[in-house]
Amino acid sequence: MSLSRIIDISCPKCSTAQQLELWSTVNVTIDPHLKEEVMQQRLNVFLCAHCDYRGSVDTSLLYNDMDLRYCVQYLCKEDMKTPEFYSNLRKDGTAILDPISAKALGATGSDYFTRPHHVFSMKEIVLYVAFRDLCAAWGTEP
Repeated sequence: MSLSRIIDISCPKCSTAQQLELWSTVNVTIDPHLKEEVMQQRLNVFLCAHCDYRGSVDTSLLYNDMDLRYCVQYLCKEDMKTPEFYSNLRKDGTAILDPISAKALGATGSDYFTRPHHVFSMKEIVLYVAFRDLCAAWGTEP
């Protein structure tokens, strides 16, 4: 499932108040159009309708590809500094799930979700997704 919310934001250049759809999770299997938004770096980007100012909104983003069975977690600088973010992570960086969710993910073969690949810039997420696409196209099975 992809998750977004609408936020109120003021343009840093002209102070015009506007609304922006801010994404926290994209599932490109369910919402394939969002993959292109990520790859073109158009997701979570503010474009002022008044002065044409363009800028990224730095917020964490989870990218999930259920077909290729991987996920990528972009971690924004602000979240990286908060203990709350780490409350659902083990010391090895894997996710801690409640027992019911863990069992359900394991039964569906979606346990990859507990091992996200962490990146620290949106450019990194683009490069990693492109890499995984090439692995899927050109890689070999053991």
